[in-house]
Amino acid sequence: MSSIEKVRQQASKTKGIFSDFLKLLSEKEQTEFRAAFHMRPTSTGNSTITSTLPIAPMRGLKVQHNELKTKLEELHKILGENDDKKLEILKDKGFYKRKSVSQREEDAQAALIRDLILNPKEYNNLQFVASEFELFGYGDKADETKRPDVLAFDRKNGVLFDIELKNDRTTETARQASGYVKHIKDHLSEYAKCLYQFPNCSIESIKTVKGIALVPYSEKSGGGLEKASKELDIELWFFAKQFQIIMGK
Repeated sequence: MSSIEKVRQQASKTKGIFSDFLKLLSEKEQTEFRAAFHMRPTSTGNSTITSTLPIAPMRGLKVQHNELKTKLEELHKILGENDDKKLEILKDKGFYKRKSVSQREEDAQAALIRDLILNPKEYNNLQFVASEFELFGYGDKADETKRPDVLAFDRKNGVLFDIELKNDRTTETARQASGYVKHIKDHLSEYAKCLYQFPNCSIESIKTVKGIALVPYSEKSGGGLEKASKELDIELWFFAKQFQIIMGK
């Protein structure tokens, strides 16, 4: 069984449990929960519940299927607590912080995901699909795995967007997004079957893939990043203070 197929099967199992859990909540509660936590199916036989709460951005808890429903119910109960209590509970439950990741990048990543869910109209109704989605055989190397920061879907036009975040304005962000876009396009049939099973939103009919580079805002324009983004056909977005997202034109 291929690694992509393992993720697809994991996603399918997780989607059923997550969907059943959300059905127990009101529409408002569903939105609030999805803005606070999302699911990240993996190839290792479990799924990770990932926090986008500002107090614990992108911290995760690996969960087996037989305990997923209970964990989701427990997390729903803590949303009414104050921030200090929430953080204490998350730490007690074992939510871990990723290693070697910029805190500012995690803050921006979590803020973007929350905003996509809470304010979709501000993003032309882009729908959040996944964070840190696993790409296998990257660069035609069997053991090379990469993880795009955020995947979002434009349902109207059938476009899957890879959004790459960096806490600097170098050309690497645009080049990374371009590389991920090419890889997904080259294996679109396999990845699409997998993403159609993802639990965070229901998507279908991915027609193409595009990239977005999300970097800190600066009043100074021009330079290598803008040039590289244009040459590579990567859209350029910015995050300002308090991680307000400024979409490219």
